Amino acid sequence: MREFSASVAAFHGFGIIKRDPLTVLGLILLMTAFAAWAAMSVVPLYADLLEQSFEPRTMSDAETLAFMLDFYSGIGPIFLASLALAMVIFGALYRSNIFGQSRGWLLGLKLGMDELRMLIVFIVVGLVAYLPLVGASIGGMVVGSVVMAGSGGEAGMAAIGGVIMALGVIIGFCLFIWIGCRLTPAAAASVGEGRFVIFEVWPTTKGKFWSIFGAYLLLYIVMMVAQTILMFVVLFAIFGTVAAGADLNTTTGGAGFDPEVYDAMRSIAFGPALIVGSLVYAVMTILFYSAWTGIGAVAYRTLYPGAANPDAAAPAPSVTG
Repeated sequence: MREFSASVAAFHGFGIIKRDPLTVLGLILLMTAFAAWAAMSVVPLYADLLEQSFEPRTMSDAETLAFMLDFYSGIGPIFLASLALAMVIFGALYRSNIFGQSRGWLLGLKLGMDELRMLIVFIVVGLVAYLPLVGASIGGMVVGSVVMAGSGGEAGMAAIGGVIMALGVIIGFCLFIWIGCRLTPAAAASVGEGRFVIFEVWPTTKGKFWSIFGAYLLLYIVMMVAQTILMFVVLFAIFGTVAAGADLNTTTGGAGFDPEVYDAMRSIAFGPALIVGSLVYAVMTILFYSAWTGIGAVAYRTLYPGAANPDAAAPAPSVTG
């Protein structure tokens, strides 16, 4: 086993572009298609809400219920598809970051047992990390409320009660981060070992919290700056164009909602702007998630006993789950 390095772990995932270009190509094509489909599916749903805001009308309870059911029934398939897509992405990236090459059905992509194991691991780790956050927050609120209730109007005691409430949330959040970092290798180990490996990784990260936390912090700083700049520009170009088509005070000097103007502006937004925006979104998302999974992969390879040799050749592609 090698020593875990925060800087190496934070930037390991970016090497996927050189290390596994076919998987990157597959992920870009998949993400671009999904982003374009989701945008074309979601924006018309929000157009109805936008029209209602420009031309408010009184609806009966039955009409309101039907309106909301139609809205959320349109979002539901997108949510389920995004969940499956996320597992496909994570599976390909974990395999690439662990073995140097993703083993998949086509361009490194598949939806099999690796992806199912990851989903279950994510749920378990999320619950294990989230429950202390909820418990500490509720405990702080209860104790703080009791102190404030017994203060008798005294400002000092009321302030102490407020501090206790805040401390409960802070402690819970710290526990959430600590547990999450300690279980960082779980998903990668489950992929690398081909079985569920969750709490087995706990002893391997003892004394490594600050290194793992530093890797995540470094990654988030770098990607937050890059994503904020690029996505603001792209989203402004796409959805700003659509919104401008609905704002007749800007486009026509009139008032109210004009479907013809809206459709005309939307056709512009869903032309080259949508293609470029979807492509940029796909690339940035893949890079971020590759770097994020790279931290878990490096933690697994350097800390877990008997982990896959990081310098070994990638195994032959497999079509099995």
